[in-house]
Amino acid sequence: MLGLIGLMGISTAWHKFYLSVTQVDFIPKEQSVQVTTRLFYDDLEKALQERFDSGIKVEKSYDQKKLDTYINKYIQQKLKITINKEQVKMNYLGHKDENDYVVCFIEIKDINTIKSMEIENTLLMDVFPAQKNVVHAQVGETRKSFMLTASKDSAMLNLDE
Repeated sequence: MLGLIGLMGISTAWHKFYLSVTQVDFIPKEQSVQVTTRLFYDDLEKALQERFDSGIKVEKSYDQKKLDTYINKYIQQKLKITINKEQVKMNYLGHKDENDYVVCFIEIKDINTIKSMEIENTLLMDVFPAQKNVVHAQVGETRKSFMLTASKDSAMLNLDE
């Protein structure tokens, strides 16, 4: 995982690849699933501009409350999580800037146990057909990583087997 995050640290001026990294962790004592998604800021900006408003800027000088509204709307459309065969409500908590990427924080509340989790991640695939979305999921001792693409945009983690 550190290698993939390290790749994301490469200057966006040089990146010719399209990659996001999403971490999904079940925290039993908090009865929540915590999701962290890292997206290159220029790729996110292009997606938000094409989808919502050409004037959107993913930068500190732009109204951050307005930016969070757009990011939340986009994430709600492009990231779907189903737990125990029920699509769950994701609560967007906000974002922060790190180097060349934006880190988005999401929480899913009131989750007691997880027997299965399906993650559909089509973030940025509408703008960049070559986009790859890496998903790392951890539920208890079970850890899985998935590489999602336009032709395979979802992954299933079964814990009942």
